[in-house]
Amino acid sequence: MDGKGDSVSSQADLILDWMPDWGTSEKPWGQAEDWLNRGRQQVLGFAIESVDWDRICLMECPDEFRSSSKLGYYSNSNFRKWILGLFLADLVSYSVSSDQVEFHRLAYLAATFPQGFRLAWLNISGEWWPVGYTGWYPISSSAFETLKKRPETLQDRMIVPLLQAKAPYLYLFNYSVAPSLKKTMLSKALMSRYAQDVAAQSPAGLSAITVSEEGSRVASRFGMTQTGEFKIGDEIERVFTS
Repeated sequence: MDGKGDSVSSQADLILDWMPDWGTSEKPWGQAEDWLNRGRQQVLGFAIESVDWDRICLMECPDEFRSSSKLGYYSNSNFRKWILGLFLADLVSYSVSSDQVEFHRLAYLAATFPQGFRLAWLNISGEWWPVGYTGWYPISSSAFETLKKRPETLQDRMIVPLLQAKAPYLYLFNYSVAPSLKKTMLSKALMSRYAQDVAAQSPAGLSAITVSEEGSRVASRFGMTQTGEFKIGDEIERVFTS
């Protein structure tokens, strides 16, 4: 089950329908927190033997999520739910808090360049839960040059995205799945689509920043080598470019 083509919007409606909307006025954040906590329990606690591999979905952001409102994507309930899904996918993928993304940063990136994100869902005991995601976005030539030649001058892992899809340089923001789903049909399908999505842009250069060994392996898989590192607090941030 792959979220693409004419079926994207209908799949999104089906999967996102029961999720809380943090943009509503009635206790939105409390409901979102409860959903996130329950989701972590469900995704991190299910038995891999019980998975129905026919009930997975790799969902890109449907064009229908964009609104004519001045608030753009944020005015769409399903888009707000989709961002919450991305956030849960990040939380269940990384056990160390320093590896996890801040909600506000993820929301900004996903709203600025939503077409670069793909969210993996798995049906667990009759409910759809986010279990992984990928993200990439275009960056400026000056940002890429800093990553490649002066990585030690960076003070934050936030690399600002461009709006145009066909910029020559890309930043690979994330590839991750829940630990129990690594080296499975789902993780392989997600990586395959990630590679296809990136290759379709015919980039002149790729870049990434990671603190984890797995992130370093993903960067190497895309042909990147480490150009340097910088430090945030006690964490060493490794910079990769192609």
